[in-house]
Amino acid sequence: WPEPEPEPPEAEYQLEITVEVAGNINSGLDDDGIYYIGLNPDGDTEPGPDSDLDLWQGEYYYIKLDEWDCNLYSKDESASPTSLNNYSYNGNELKIKFFLSDLGVLETSIDVIVVTADSNDSVYDYLEDCINISTILYTIEEGISSNDLDEDDADYDILKATVRITDI
Repeated sequence: WPEPEPEPPEAEYQLEITVEVAGNINSGLDDDGIYYIGLNPDGDTEPGPDSDLDLWQGEYYYIKLDEWDCNLYSKDESASPTSLNNYSYNGNELKIKFFLSDLGVLETSIDVIVVTADSNDSVYDYLEDCINISTILYTIEEGISSNDLDEDDADYDILKATVRITDI
């Protein structure tokens, strides 16, 4: 009997996050600024992260971009951070892409929040509400920040965040 043809592998989905600030991402990094993205893959059943960074460890996945690198931290505090290589920043825009499988078992939606802070984790700006995005391919959701920051904090003043589910 002929061997059955192997089934093609499932497409690997990616989460693409774009953050726009009023100033310049690079200037913020040079000034010891840190850009955080909190992620809750249990978006349907548990509330997502808020702007209190101290509550994220052990509760949520999060991405930390500082002047040295960009890492994904697991909610399992004993796990080593994953270095993210698919990120870029140019002018006022930061883009990060990573595999959804890096977030473990997913519900049907993910909560995402963006926070900017200094090197002591004192928060400059944040999205008022989490962006809740369905894990269905090609879904796009946006969030804005209406926090009013001083003009000299423009590198950390979040204007908009866009989250999209893509395939490779």
